[in-house]
Amino acid sequence: MNEKQITKEQILNIFNEICEKISPDNAARYMRGHFPAEYSALLEATSFLDKFDVPEDKNKKISIFERIYCLHNGFTDRPKCKHCGVEYVCGFNKQLREYRKWCSAKCQASDPDCIAESKTTRLNKYGDETYHGVEKAKETRMAKNGGKWHAADFGRKVKQAKIENGHASNWVNPEKAKSTKLERYGCSCFNNTTKNKITRKTNFYVALSESRNIAPAFTLEEYLRGDKNTVFEWKCLRCGTAFSSRFNYNFKCGRRVEDHVRCPTCFPHEKIETSNEEAELFDFVRSIAPDAVQSDRTVIYPQELDVYVPSKKLALEFDGLYWHNDENKPNSYHLDKTNACMDEGVTLLHVFEDEWLEKRAIVESRIKNVLGVYSKTVFARKCRISEVDACTARIFQNGNHLQGAVNSAVRLGLYLEDELVALMTFGKCRFDKKHEWEMLRFCCRLGYHVPGAAGKLLRHFEKTYEPKSLVSYADKRWSTGRLYEALGFRKLPDSKPNYFYIDGRSRVSRIRFQKHKLAGLLENFDPGKSEVENMKANGYRRIFDCGNMVFEKAY
Repeated sequence: MNEKQITKEQILNIFNEICEKISPDNAARYMRGHFPAEYSALLEATSFLDKFDVPEDKNKKISIFERIYCLHNGFTDRPKCKHCGVEYVCGFNKQLREYRKWCSAKCQASDPDCIAESKTTRLNKYGDETYHGVEKAKETRMAKNGGKWHAADFGRKVKQAKIENGHASNWVNPEKAKSTKLERYGCSCFNNTTKNKITRKTNFYVALSESRNIAPAFTLEEYLRGDKNTVFEWKCLRCGTAFSSRFNYNFKCGRRVEDHVRCPTCFPHEKIETSNEEAELFDFVRSIAPDAVQSDRTVIYPQELDVYVPSKKLALEFDGLYWHNDENKPNSYHLDKTNACMDEGVTLLHVFEDEWLEKRAIVESRIKNVLGVYSKTVFARKCRISEVDACTARIFQNGNHLQGAVNSAVRLGLYLEDELVALMTFGKCRFDKKHEWEMLRFCCRLGYHVPGAAGKLLRHFEKTYEPKSLVSYADKRWSTGRLYEALGFRKLPDSKPNYFYIDGRSRVSRIRFQKHKLAGLLENFDPGKSEVENMKANGYRRIFDCGNMVFEKAY
């Protein structure tokens, strides 16, 4: 293992927890992002699989399920074919999530055990272990064609039908077909897949050139050499903006160029329909707050609030990663909207698209808490405090905190009997070295309301560790800071909005893409350009949050 304290059982338990919460397609990415130490330990324990890995072929790329299967069963190599003893060619069966027993259909048909099982089945079903159903097939054909086609001349009838339908050259004289291919294409076994691809892309390029709104600023040869990840240059014929963009094949629309490439200057101002995810968010809020309204423009006119609950003075904004990135919105857009609502006495919560897709249960629980809806109330005075091990704390944070787990030195849990209902973690300051300690995370179990939990845990930390100073940060997208004020913290100036890079339908921390790391991450890297310029040149966009409130407590 990569880390001595990370055991096989811990990796398997974490993976099972992940599979219960999110889609299997995102399991590897989630584990890599939220449990990097455990993921590295899994890679190290199954490093023998790396020799089979073909990253450019998705069908032969080693999946996390194969690594988990090998770890669980103690494999140190891929199994051999049951019949011929040759190493597997196909590898792992991703649907059944287990290894195949044979390397090919031929080996399966030649396996004595398989042959014996087939004979037994035929004997039980038909009374003959060598039964092949030839006579039954003849009877079926005779019944279907009314006796016109007899078994003896069935093949001749088929050929005659092909001749009558104009397929005689392929059936009567296959050599003629080969000679025709040789004459037309220079090869007797010509496969026209490549030619069809060139024809399709050429026709599409012609359609691009005829567009009245967006024109390609690249040649046909450049387009033929490119793929779906290639960044092309474009020019908007409406406003004259020159911009770089890949083709976006995720839009559910027609065949116009505007359906795949969108001008960052003019397209955001066109009429946009509400997304399915935004509609789901509104339906959820309305299910617990019947007076919720959608697309409200009365609070901060002319700006729109996606969801507004008048009785609670609460608004929610669904921030889609495409429409809210830095090409479509100013960097301070989310913060400005939050401040505008605050001026009107309204609390605005921002829900990023990937949070709703990947951590919907946590988002729903947070919204319920703000609206005062709880599944269960547990008073802190009835609970006991205990230190929590790193693995348990990590799982609890990933399952109950939007920002997931973070490494910590002190982990204090609040237990109701044997159930962990609240957790508070502390560590050395990550950003401000003037303070001795940082309160890193505080969260309660989903659906639980634990009055007094934060105060009880913080007092225990203060009494046990006697800190000289303490700092903490509150995400302005979700917090108003009232909890910190109740705990005796003093508010400092807010931090500036932070940004994330967009990778598909997920956000990735900018720390991962610091400039000194980009040479090994990006296909096109220019050391003379900045981090942001290099990322944009490779098709990445940024999305900004609202910044953090900063609180300190001196002793």
